[in-house]
Amino acid sequence: MAFGGMKMKKNHELKGMIPAIVTPLNKNGDIDTDSQKKLIDNVMNSGCTGVMILGTVGEGLDVDRKTYKNTIINAVKAVDQRGLVIAGTGNVLYEDIEENIKIAADAGADIELNIPPFYHKLPQKIIYDFFMRLAEDSELPIMIYNMPELTKNNIDLNTVEKLKKHKNIVGIKDSSGNLIYFQQLVSNMKSDEFSVFMGRAPLALLSVLLGASGTMTPLPNLNPELEASLYELVKVNDIEQAKKNIIKIQEIVKVFSSTPNPISSAIKGIMSKKSLCKKHTAGLIPSMTKNEIDKIYENYAEIIK
Repeated sequence: MAFGGMKMKKNHELKGMIPAIVTPLNKNGDIDTDSQKKLIDNVMNSGCTGVMILGTVGEGLDVDRKTYKNTIINAVKAVDQRGLVIAGTGNVLYEDIEENIKIAADAGADIELNIPPFYHKLPQKIIYDFFMRLAEDSELPIMIYNMPELTKNNIDLNTVEKLKKHKNIVGIKDSSGNLIYFQQLVSNMKSDEFSVFMGRAPLALLSVLLGASGTMTPLPNLNPELEASLYELVKVNDIEQAKKNIIKIQEIVKVFSSTPNPISSAIKGIMSKKSLCKKHTAGLIPSMTKNEIDKIYENYAEIIK
């Protein structure tokens, strides 16, 4: 395939708050379309400029092929031209990544977000060659997803610098938690053609102050107004209130990071208590028990009261 250089389908810029949302599921593993629409409406009405689906918290590597496809179709319908739809397309085999991209493009997604090859520790040349091949083959613009905690492969600054020159690579989401690395991304890489997004909610305020293109975190699944407020508070120079809000965000993240379960399990557990979606998770990811949910929700409710 040679679809490089395709443009985003909607007239929206790649910036602002684009939350990484969960994939609401029914007990049988199918997409819960009603909960997904309610969730998307909630974040879009809170000032988001799009949604990021089927990433880490969206269980993109864990849902079956039918659910993967239907998740994108329904997300595009729910967003309804109000913003961008960014779809996680990562997988183990390159052929499966190609299939994911085709599904995402056919369903109407605007951008694909892709992790580097994972599990094996790889030299930077292999990572560079992988993304360059993807950039040439993909019929959607590409965002690089740097998540070394899970992939075991950090994408070096020099590699990003070279990759950003390709017309079909339009940005990076960095979830490394390395603020020095992120600051260099913003200072040296960000441009009108290349967006830099923060993927860690506890660093959202710092990323906005640094001048990042935006944030792409899971926090808005629960409280979109908290992350959205940071943009406005920085704009009006109310840094004291922004500090109070980011501390609250950090405390919430501590709650859903306090369990041994993957992040999607914990967030869905809290969301189930708020009647935002069911607790069901994909693949081998364990759903939280009622007692586990009650315990973390009690801590969460204490923070947001």
